[in-house]
Amino acid sequence: MLKRLLPLAACSVLAAVPAYAGNGHFLHGVGAVNSSLGGAGTGLAFETIGALHANPALLTQLTDNNVAISAEVFSDDLSATTSGGGLPTEVNHSNGQLGILPAIGWSIHRPGKNYAFGFGLLAVAGFRTNFPVDNASLLNAGQPPGFGRLATDLAVTKIPLAFAWQATPKLSLGLSLDLFQGALIIQPLPVVVPDCTDPTIPPFLQPAACYRPGTSGQVTSYAVTPQAGFYYQLNPVWSVGASYTVKQSFPEYRWNSAHANPFITSGPNAFGNPRKIGIVIDGPPIASFGIGIQPNPKLKIAVDARWVGYHSTAGIGGSGGINQNLQLVSIGWQDIWVGMAGVQWQATPKLTLRAGLNFNQSPIKSALTLNSGGTPSVFEQHYCLGASVALLPHFDVDLGFYYTPSNSKTGPFIGVPGASITLTNSITSGLAGFSFHF
Repeated sequence: MLKRLLPLAACSVLAAVPAYAGNGHFLHGVGAVNSSLGGAGTGLAFETIGALHANPALLTQLTDNNVAISAEVFSDDLSATTSGGGLPTEVNHSNGQLGILPAIGWSIHRPGKNYAFGFGLLAVAGFRTNFPVDNASLLNAGQPPGFGRLATDLAVTKIPLAFAWQATPKLSLGLSLDLFQGALIIQPLPVVVPDCTDPTIPPFLQPAACYRPGTSGQVTSYAVTPQAGFYYQLNPVWSVGASYTVKQSFPEYRWNSAHANPFITSGPNAFGNPRKIGIVIDGPPIASFGIGIQPNPKLKIAVDARWVGYHSTAGIGGSGGINQNLQLVSIGWQDIWVGMAGVQWQATPKLTLRAGLNFNQSPIKSALTLNSGGTPSVFEQHYCLGASVALLPHFDVDLGFYYTPSNSKTGPFIGVPGASITLTNSITSGLAGFSFHF
C-alpha cells in the first residue's frame, strides 16, 4: 500500500517556482544598497538599482549620470524532514553551494530637465534544491515510489528600460518596460504524465509502476511586461510613492527528454526514446507602496508594504492538487504581504551606514507543504546591514549583509496516512559593489 501511495505524494512535491529568494520567489532586495535597507525605498530615492527595481518614478530624484554594479554571494541551509507512515524520521539535506547574483543599474537625469532615463540588469528571483537519493526518506526514495534525486534551479533576470517624468515640482511619474528571462531546470518533472508500465491502465491506478522523466539542462523563457509608478513630495520631510508590475506571462519552458520507465522495452514509449516535456510558470503581479522620511540632510527612513499576487498566477497559485494522470496541477501558493523598513545615516562625509528589516508571509499553505518540496520558500524575516565608503569624490564602495534565520513549514505528507514533511531553510548573504556619479 505504501508503494502505491508514495508516487501520489511525490507528484505534489515539485512545481518550479523561485524559492532561494525570501519574499516568496523574489529577492527581498536587489543590490548592496537596496538589500541592506530591507528592500524598502518605493517612496524615497536612495540609488539607481533600488529605483529601477522598486519604482521607476524615483529616477527624477537622482541627478546626473549614475552607475551602480553589485554582486551578492549567498549560502543557504535547506533540509527536508519526513516522518510517520510506518518509517522512522529522516532528515535529508540539500547539497547547496555558494551562489552569485549580479545587479547593474544606470540612470541619467540632467540638471534642469524634467525627465530621466534608466536601464538595468537585475537578478530578482530564483530557487534551487539539490536533494540526493535517500531510500529512508519518503521524499527522496528512488523512483518509484519516491522522487529519487530532486534537483531544481531557476534564475530570473529583470532587464528594465525606464522613463520618468517630473510632472510638477512635487509629482513624478515613471514607466518601465521590463524584459524578464527565466532559466529553469527541474529533475524530475511532476507536471507531465509519467511513463507507466501498462499504458492501457490509467496512471492513477498503477502509481507504483510509473516513472517521471527529467530535464537534461536549463532552458529559457521570456516575458515582457510594464511597471508603472509615481512619487510625490508632500513636504521637505515626507514623501510617498507606489508602483505596480503587471503579471509576467511566460511561454512554456520546453525540454528534450526521454521516456523514463526501464520496464517498457518496445513501442513509442520505450525506455530511452525521445520525449518532449514542458511546464508553464508565470510571474505574479506586484504592488508596492512606500513612505519616505528625511528629518535632516543626513538621515533617510523608508517604510514599504508590498503585495505579491501568487494565487491567480499560472503554475504557482490556485488550489494545488493532482489529476487522474498523476500530473501536478499547481503548488497552490497564496498571495503574500511584505513589510520593509530601512534607515540610512551619513555618519561622516565619507561613510554612510544602513540597516533594514524585512518581514513577509510565506506563500506556502501548511496543508500543501509537500507541494513546495522543490520550492521551499519558508522564509519570514530578513535582518540587514550595509555601508558605503566614498573612496573618491564621485566613487563609492557599497557593502551589504543580511541574515535570514532558520524557519520551517510543516504539513501532511499527502497520500501517506499519518506522515508529515517539514521544510527548513536559512540564508546568509554578503553583497559588494561600487557606484559612481558624473
